[in-house]
Amino acid sequence: MAMPGRRFLLLPTQLIRCSSQSPIRSMSTFNFTDYVEQCLSTSDGNRSTDFRVEVLTGGLTNHTARTTFTQPISSIGARVLERNGAPYNLKSIVLKHAPPHMAVDPSRPMSVDRQLVEKRAFQILAGEDADFPDTKQIGRGEGDARVHIPKLIWHDEDTNVLWIEDLGNLKTLSEILLAEEDTGLEANILKVGAELGTFLFEFFNTTTNPPPSFIAYMTKVSDRSGIYDYLADVVLKNLEGAGVGDAKELSERVRNFFDETDTADLVKCLGMVDFWPENVLVNLGENGKVDSTSCGLVDWEYFGVSDAPSEFGMFLAHLHIHMLNTTTSATAKLRIKKFTDVWLRAYTTARTKSEHNSNWKPSNGFIRRLLLAHGRDLVRGVKLYGGKLDEVAKQRLLDAGSRSLKAAGASSSSVDLNFLQQDGDEEYLKDIWEGVSILV
Repeated sequence: MAMPGRRFLLLPTQLIRCSSQSPIRSMSTFNFTDYVEQCLSTSDGNRSTDFRVEVLTGGLTNHTARTTFTQPISSIGARVLERNGAPYNLKSIVLKHAPPHMAVDPSRPMSVDRQLVEKRAFQILAGEDADFPDTKQIGRGEGDARVHIPKLIWHDEDTNVLWIEDLGNLKTLSEILLAEEDTGLEANILKVGAELGTFLFEFFNTTTNPPPSFIAYMTKVSDRSGIYDYLADVVLKNLEGAGVGDAKELSERVRNFFDETDTADLVKCLGMVDFWPENVLVNLGENGKVDSTSCGLVDWEYFGVSDAPSEFGMFLAHLHIHMLNTTTSATAKLRIKKFTDVWLRAYTTARTKSEHNSNWKPSNGFIRRLLLAHGRDLVRGVKLYGGKLDEVAKQRLLDAGSRSLKAAGASSSSVDLNFLQQDGDEEYLKDIWEGVSILV
């Protein structure tokens, strides 16, 4: 309830802003307005502060909102919001609430301890975690590795809400790539791709072989079995609906994907685990000034032990969904192809330079993990992007996704890339495999 005489501002319909899609009504059952009102009412200095709440895309598991204040706040009750002894003066904040179930499916229970995962991610990437002492400089140096990670402001454990630095009203990478006309900032877009590719190498390389203590902690606070089953069930339903004869077998590859032991030749590292273009926020800066660009990575709620090919496979799939969409313009498709090429080659260049090995080639285990992640997210994209896809585009996703899952084989020794390219393939499929071929 609002305090007597207290004014606050709220978006009239509390809309979710989905990139490149029309706004849809929030599925959030958490009242961010009442929550913020209650927090501010505990501080004398904040009681006259007006605010505005905008409910954002919450993903699969959490509810998320941006709160903007009419005057900066630096405390909640007796708690001073500070970092390294210096108080924050927050003009806006991103709030993330963890319900005891999946946000998109209340019938699937989830432990609120998952919020500790994102909290730990922020601590690690800020260089504040003893298990990963070398992460502080990732993405903060000169050149092509500058990527901003938001800071954790406060973890409200009583209400299961994270207060996270707001990077501002930046555009998502999808919005940038899908612009129908030439933006005049094409060189800046490719600069973002180079920065992201180099950052990913540094991130994966610096967090290689996480210590057993960290793995044990993540296992304790993050039970992802429900999410894995959910993804496999979506793949099965979509493939069966398309009449794919081996739908069951392919969906089981997805179900077993995260727990397979057939990865002896793979190096484990940390990753976002749910890595897609909506996680990348971009400021393209000014025309002719590529160094004025900035890039940020948000939504670390699935963070944990992963591997490079799985991360790349996921991200590639979503870029390819845009390319397979019949409504994507020729200009945007060409931009996506160029971005993909620069992004992946920045990663391989950084890896080759680090390993002093100009002949680096991915192992079969690397290729298989990439294909499984790629195929899974293409197939589930039929549901995720449903409102933006016509029947032709949906069939393209199912065709390309099932091919990736088939090419992955039942094990690393049975990877068969012949599934990817076949005689008579249309141009849109050739473009997809051209992107995948940079890594496989």
